[in-house]
Amino acid sequence: MRHELDLASRIRAANKLRCDLIVHSSSEERGLRLVARRFHLPMPKIVYRDLPARTSDAAA
Repeated sequence: MRHELDLASRIRAANKLRCDLIVHSSSEERGLRLVARRFHLPMPKIVYRDLPARTSDAAA
């Protein structure tokens, strides 16, 4: 339940600030959409942020 409240607060903050929600995966987006539906919140625009791929050079 705590995780759902954290997601709901992210959605509320994005709506209040009128900004996009940044997500890193489709599962994160799906969770946000489920919470928005459960708490009857309008869903802000979703923006995917690609994380750079980790390479052995970057770790060294």
